[in-house]
Amino acid sequence: GLVISMRVDRRLGFWTWNVAVPLYLLTVCAIGSWAVPADDIGDRAAITLTVMLTIVAVKFMLGDRIPAINYLTVLDK
Repeated sequence: GLVISMRVDRRLGFWTWNVAVPLYLLTVCAIGSWAVPADDIGDRAAITLTVMLTIVAVKFMLGDRIPAINYLTVLDK
């Protein structure tokens, strides 16, 4: 029979530097909210909420770039 083969490579560097690293840095910023004094609860909450909304916005923007599949990718975990 006829055998056809094709090699497909992913550019992992693109996703690493444009998605994973920025999301990691945003998460580190959220952890940095613990450096704010405990009695400044409003400032702590503002930092955490801002970072959370930024992460949601990034995931929303990536929604059309990532294929629709029924399992979690590395970026989702």
